[in-house]
Amino acid sequence: MNEFISFRNFSFRYYLRKEWSLKSVDLNIKKGELIILTGPSGSGKTSVCYSINGLIPHFYAGEVKGNVFVAEKKVSKRPVSELSKKIGYIPQRAENSFVTPYVFSELAFPLEYRSFSKESIKNKILELANYLDLTKLLKRNPNELSEGEKQKLAIGCALVTEPEIIVADEPLANLDYSNQQKIITIFKSLQQKGKTIIIATHEYFKYRELNPRFIQIEKGQITGNLIENGEGSKKEFEIIKKKLCLNDIKSEKESEVSKSEVEVKNLSFKFSNGFSISDINFTTNRGKVIGLIGDNGSGKTTLFRLLCGFLKPDSGSIKLSGKDLKDWNWSELAAYLGVIFQDPDKQFFEEEIGKEAVFISKNLDLNLIDTNKIENELSSCHLENYVLYNPHSLSHGEKRRLAFVSSTFHKPELILIDEVTNGLDRENKEWVSNQILKLKQENKMLIIVSHDWHWLSKFVDEIIYLKNGRIEQVLNKDQFYSILQKATKGETILLER
Repeated sequence: MNEFISFRNFSFRYYLRKEWSLKSVDLNIKKGELIILTGPSGSGKTSVCYSINGLIPHFYAGEVKGNVFVAEKKVSKRPVSELSKKIGYIPQRAENSFVTPYVFSELAFPLEYRSFSKESIKNKILELANYLDLTKLLKRNPNELSEGEKQKLAIGCALVTEPEIIVADEPLANLDYSNQQKIITIFKSLQQKGKTIIIATHEYFKYRELNPRFIQIEKGQITGNLIENGEGSKKEFEIIKKKLCLNDIKSEKESEVSKSEVEVKNLSFKFSNGFSISDINFTTNRGKVIGLIGDNGSGKTTLFRLLCGFLKPDSGSIKLSGKDLKDWNWSELAAYLGVIFQDPDKQFFEEEIGKEAVFISKNLDLNLIDTNKIENELSSCHLENYVLYNPHSLSHGEKRRLAFVSSTFHKPELILIDEVTNGLDRENKEWVSNQILKLKQENKMLIIVSHDWHWLSKFVDEIIYLKNGRIEQVLNKDQFYSILQKATKGETILLER
């Protein structure tokens, strides 16, 4: 057998699901290949990853037809513990994989499990931590890291044992540009070492310099299989590119705005580990969208949590409609705010999608809950056929749409959004963009944390660039657009005072 990984007429349907997630998949991957799995949200990319590393069928229950082979052995006949010796897995949601209280011990865990010596473990961790810029974080709790730092830790855990196969599900999600380039360089190095690499992603274009083989998946089936620079593949690649690439940047008409409704003044906050944000000042008003950008660990999520009321400032103030945030009770704040988290799973409370959509409204006892309204909202996010499903059973894109609807169904005045485009395909990104534009037209206020600058440029009115816990620069949308144009042309851009 020449194939290192082989799918043979493989189909899988998750337990209690009517639809098959994978349908008659035939796919052969040779040793040393770099494969990009791409396709719309819910197309089956993650299920392919699970089928290689053994989570299907050993962890996720369901109906299986056909077989998957890794190194000539059936995955179904090999325990996950055995497969993990050969496969390093980078999950889409990094924090779900952490099992220890420290970054150092998290990196050490897979080495200890394989009986590496104490000295060898220490040397491997220090070398990898230096390469991934994790050295200063080794004594930190993984769950206290920024999302980008968590992502780098998950990548480190997958690579520390130097596995033959690396399976990665959206490994660049949550990372700023410089860290994305670092990870791509790592994949290039692994590729040169002859490692077999499978990457599931919507952002396929970021890996094109690695000359991978592209596998297009739609509705559980392989619909494209090509090498971009291969003979006769150019036309087919262009078809895939048209399906998946981002739309051109378009500026939107500014909405009329009124007096400032959100005022952040001299805001400062310090964690016990020493990281702090300080001297944060900005205002916004109705009909305006503000984008918060900056490298991983710059303070975006900390500011986001302060705006939500999850953290209390050490000094300074946050005023909403002229009232200090500390004077709002939780029911008032829940009615005024719509909060959309980076991980949609963390904001689901009900066991049925229909109930989840109105969870906040129901708890606020708002007169918004009627059958027609619920049906219309679920129809708008294409979930009308899943009313009785558990929210956690949805695909990532479906979860994101449900989280958006459930967070805005009660008509909040201020919507706070944290990295909603991670792991989303073009169709789902456009859906979120349209929802944001709709809220903007309704004179709502939005503050959005994102690394996706091109996506932000479609609707943002102002950009706040954070660096080391401070506001480094404030840009209007024309200035921001100009910077993006320079970046598109390959020019070096610096966001400094």
